[in-house]
Amino acid sequence: MSYCHNLSAALSLNKKGKQNIKKIKEIINSEEFRYAIEKAEISGDNDTLELSNSWCNYHDEEIIASLIKLTNFIKLGEEVECRGEDDSHWRFLLTINGWLEQEGHIVYE
Repeated sequence: MSYCHNLSAALSLNKKGKQNIKKIKEIINSEEFRYAIEKAEISGDNDTLELSNSWCNYHDEEIIASLIKLTNFIKLGEEVECRGEDDSHWRFLLTINGWLEQEGHIVYE
């Protein structure tokens, strides 16, 4: 049984990322990366990496492995938001210690 999810992010590149656009493109165009994250492109003035998925095969290990490859090029505090078919919410947040997976809840007041 598969689990459907949506993933989206507009990640700001740090100084090292802006200086290594070619390396980032090699990473995001690799078959291994595309297996985990469906769409990835550099936008803006080569300062933003946009990611998105809308798949019914969720593999968090592969997603995290792909994000780890980009860690040195992304500003701290950036996040990748996810939403599951059961309306669950979670994100991957880039911290000083690496990518942290957090569950979320929407609260209306």
